Amino acid sequence: MEAPPGGDPLRFAGPSRTKGMGPLFLQLKPQQASIVLDLKKREGLEAMLRLCRTADVVAYNVRPQAMERLGLGYDNIRKVTPG
Repeated sequence: MEAPPGGDPLRFAGPSRTKGMGPLFLQLKPQQASIVLDLKKREGLEAMLRLCRTADVVAYNVRPQAMERLGLGYDNIRKVTPG
């Protein structure tokens, strides 16, 4: 079993009063929000498609073929995105 994602490593750089809220992270990415979804599960895929409805951009760091296999190829996202 894989360990869950730990988030942006910058969150842990430098001393902090609150775990995961290092000073560099707070200064450079104050409005960043994070979410973890298991896209291989129906609930995760549905949540991602709901997020796509209001997104301006969808960026990913896997091959396009992998996105297609997950059900998140261009055509599927385009179906739920009005613009």
